[in-house]
Amino acid sequence: MAGENERAASLSSDSVKDWESDLGDIEENDEEETLVLRGSAGADMGVSGLIHTYMISDKTFIRNSFAVSGTRTHYEEDQLNDNNEFFETYDGDIRQTTYRIASTLNHKLSSQHKIEMGVIYSRLNFNTRFDYWDFEFGRTERQLDDQGGTYTLQGFATWKYRISEDWTVTSGFHYMRFGLNSSQSIEPRLGVKWEVTPTSAFTVGFGLHSRLETVSTYLSKQWLEDGTVIMPNKELSPTKAAHFVIGYDQMLNSNTHFKVETYYQRLYNVPVEDKAGSYISLINATQSYYDTPFVNEGTGENYGVELTIEQYLHKGFYYLGTLSLYESFYTAMDGVRRRSAFNGNYVANFLAGKEFKVGASEKNRVLFINTKMALLGGSRFTPIDLAASENIGSEVRDESQPYAVKG
Repeated sequence: MAGENERAASLSSDSVKDWESDLGDIEENDEEETLVLRGSAGADMGVSGLIHTYMISDKTFIRNSFAVSGTRTHYEEDQLNDNNEFFETYDGDIRQTTYRIASTLNHKLSSQHKIEMGVIYSRLNFNTRFDYWDFEFGRTERQLDDQGGTYTLQGFATWKYRISEDWTVTSGFHYMRFGLNSSQSIEPRLGVKWEVTPTSAFTVGFGLHSRLETVSTYLSKQWLEDGTVIMPNKELSPTKAAHFVIGYDQMLNSNTHFKVETYYQRLYNVPVEDKAGSYISLINATQSYYDTPFVNEGTGENYGVELTIEQYLHKGFYYLGTLSLYESFYTAMDGVRRRSAFNGNYVANFLAGKEFKVGASEKNRVLFINTKMALLGGSRFTPIDLAASENIGSEVRDESQPYAVKG
């Protein structure tokens, strides 16, 4: 959480994290160390769904799907008071359940023309609570306490036109409406493929995309001096991004291909803290809840190259290797272009699997062994100001260097 409520549950965590100490949370003297802070944070997620395809004719089919997903993030923190007793300073629990229904119609008009159109409806039910200790007034404040639901409605249509044996154009648009604040977005998409040879092709793509924040960010509240409660972030618009991609794909043999793509993404309409000189942007968000007022005045950009080599399942064996080299920047209200918190510079993944037949061949029993390896460049963080931390006895970040250090 930006400002004083900076500690919150991280959506990037897949398991519960418990700790009894952190830098600045242990006080030392000549005789012993004293625990002054303890807490736990975690996130859980589950999803299940069904897909059904109905063939209307040999040229037309409808695919319907239904999915249910749920997430929970929680956070607790206690601090030591002057009587050497722990008291609760933060306690948050945010739960969301999403029901998603989608229907897509595919129709082949001819050997040259194919259309696809569909609609996606998502119902989001939420139960959110966040309490924190107000040190100024010496009491617990409930900053988030909402139960209810909202929805997103999406529609899309694409037209695939095979101009010749070598050239194919795919065009279309995507529409989204967010029920909580009635924000809308219409996003055109365009892609061109040139098959240079039967085994190689160039691709070019452009599209506008949008992203919503967590529902708890829109529901955050502030108490004014006269006692009035406001929701400063409820009317935030979606973050927008213009994507440009150029790629080349080469079949190495009948089962293996190599692909290289270079891309550029220009982000705009990004929510940033509504405060002159602030460097805080939701591009760097790793939390489920923020009480800071934001405005859609930030920007950002990502660019890089991705390499992929893949062998499809052949003689019971497959593999997939990817390497991404990239840069990521953002600009907040202070107008300074900085590296984002997720600018790790590289990500490498390798996935492989082998199929073994077990028992009699007529039983058709198969044992599959898979492995996955990943190498990540690491996230960035704001360094600790050691002198200031030692002076006050707790952690202080050097806010003149946001996200300057990579872990």
